[in-house]
Amino acid sequence: MIRFLNQIWSNISNAGTRPSQSLRERNGIILLNRSWLILTLIQCPCLILHLIHGVYISAAMTAAYIAGLSLIHVFMRKTHINAAKIWAIVIINLNTSLMAVFFGEQTHLIDFLMLTALLPLYLFEIKTPNLFFGAWQPV
Repeated sequence: MIRFLNQIWSNISNAGTRPSQSLRERNGIILLNRSWLILTLIQCPCLILHLIHGVYISAAMTAAYIAGLSLIHVFMRKTHINAAKIWAIVIINLNTSLMAVFFGEQTHLIDFLMLTALLPLYLFEIKTPNLFFGAWQPV
């Protein structure tokens, strides 16, 4: 069982990597894939808990969030690394904004927008030219 889980972890971690990439690029992709998996695994129990407790608006938003996160992995599998990074920024910011609007300021979710605003600095190098139009090209 442990070997099976290690193999799944390795397959997901290495999605989108190629031998021709530099070690730094591969490590960045592996880190993004692992972060994606951990975030998705955290959201799945949250969805179940929302459904159990009858908080259906939150459950619907969490389900949409999980669906958006799944698209990141599809981009990674197709080696559209920049598109996956841009989609991660969009989906995380959109989810945080919608939750703050629907659940009110007392939740302090809007405070997370400050953290999510820093995502481009974490995901992209400053020297990366033409992030938007080049994002749909395989890296």
